[in-house]
Amino acid sequence: MAGDLDLSQFQLLSDALGGEFARRINAAKGPLRVLVPLEGFSEHTKRRAQDIDGNDRAMWKRPEDYRIFADSLKKQVKTARIDELMLHVNDIQFADACVDTFVEIAKR
Repeated sequence: MAGDLDLSQFQLLSDALGGEFARRINAAKGPLRVLVPLEGFSEHTKRRAQDIDGNDRAMWKRPEDYRIFADSLKKQVKTARIDELMLHVNDIQFADACVDTFVEIAKR
């Protein structure tokens, strides 16, 4: 897969990333909500990974790591609501959910 990281290393990175996001979210001022797209965080997760020689390595999509990230957030965020959406970050429905959430928060 990507580089030479094995599954457990990806999981550790996902948990650490969730912890760093949580630290920053907890320090934020004002109302906020976090929307987590559980189907992928970037366009490349819709594609297949290849090694340097062009050999197929597998899908970039790593739902088990996205789950670890989301669980890490939910466990550590104390100041915001976490909404998990079974959408990809580039889905129109995810963009709509972001706008709807912003409008809801802005009305407060």
